[in-house]
Amino acid sequence: MKKSGLYLLILLSLSIFSCLDFGLDYNSTEPSDERISQAKQILYLQPQLEMEILGMKYLGSGIDDALWFAFHVSGKSIEDIFLPELLSMDVIQKNQKPQHEEGLDWWNDQGENWTSYQYQLPLFKYLTVYQKESINGSIFLIFWHES
Repeated sequence: MKKSGLYLLILLSLSIFSCLDFGLDYNSTEPSDERISQAKQILYLQPQLEMEILGMKYLGSGIDDALWFAFHVSGKSIEDIFLPELLSMDVIQKNQKPQHEEGLDWWNDQGENWTSYQYQLPLFKYLTVYQKESINGSIFLIFWHES
């Protein structure tokens, strides 16, 4: 009986401590190619999309992950930027203003006049796309999170 209690305690300890290891947080204006590739996958961006990265922040250390991603593209249509799977989903909310994020100048310093769309993704995930026309293209701020 003592052995089974010990095994149960070890199993319980491992499950609790593994649940507390949520992942790494990351914040950069120069993310690696690997991080950009991961962000493209999470955000339903076309894999071959070329962009100027303004910044990326990933929170993986909590219960629910979140990703902020900002970039500039030149002269692209929305179909050239996002995968068809996203564009075929229903928009659940429009025309929100990006929320101020403490310490993210690359997110906060983009001015006014945004068009936005929020999508509910599978498995209780959400994606909000903010788009603003610039002199030679568009600026996108994308916020993805789990709920």
